[in-house]
Amino acid sequence: MMQNAHRQLAAGTNARLVNVGKVWEFLHQSLPDLTLTSDSNHPTAAASYFLALCLYADLSGNDVSPIRWAPDEISEANAAKIREVVDQYRTDL
Repeated sequence: MMQNAHRQLAAGTNARLVNVGKVWEFLHQSLPDLTLTSDSNHPTAAASYFLALCLYADLSGNDVSPIRWAPDEISEANAAKIREVVDQYRTDL
């Protein structure tokens, strides 16, 4: 229902939709133990990193796999998995 509402809002306002919500679900399925919100509302460093990668991928059209920087709070393994998910589902953004 939320995905549909976002699509309608984007279409009604002539805005481009960067569908991070859909890719967020793929990330959550891939890394179920990764905490994405601090209080069920505000994003953690991992979620902020993920969102920044999604926006970069969408705006630039580039893969994010070459990016090596990640916040100190995110393990290299988790950062690599986040980049992998963004690249895998980039076309869904």
